[in-house]
Amino acid sequence: MLDRLDAEPGISTVVGSIETLRLDETVDVALLASHLLNDDALGRAALATAAHHLAPDGWLVAEVYAPNIDWATAVGHRSILGPVGVTLMRAVVDGDVLDAAVRYDLGERVWDQPFVAVLLDRRALDTRLLEAGFVLERWLDAGRRWFLARRVPQSV
Repeated sequence: MLDRLDAEPGISTVVGSIETLRLDETVDVALLASHLLNDDALGRAALATAAHHLAPDGWLVAEVYAPNIDWATAVGHRSILGPVGVTLMRAVVDGDVLDAAVRYDLGERVWDQPFVAVLLDRRALDTRLLEAGFVLERWLDAGRRWFLARRVPQSV
């Protein structure tokens, strides 16, 4: 997939670990999709990497688990993302920690992915963003999954 992007003018691809990636360039927008921020350690590292690379007036676009998901009801539900089916196989919530597993299917191919996530309410999300030097500007969808954040304004 990345090799297709290399053919696009003005786009360069880099393969690396989000925890340690440090390039000598800045970008106008950093995208943190796939609920990276809900991973306790990886979420903090992803925010630090975004902060390192984001231009001073740049924007962070990120995705988190919506605060109103009924995880127990969602178990067994299958959704379609393009050609891929996604089924929540298991979900146990203990406080703000979700221990779950999803199953991806594409034709005859199936892949199970267990994961642990921290469910971030607005206060916890604001704290996590502020620790990395960001402030939530606004939600991008009614479900409060996608948001836009900017750097904390520097006082003079």
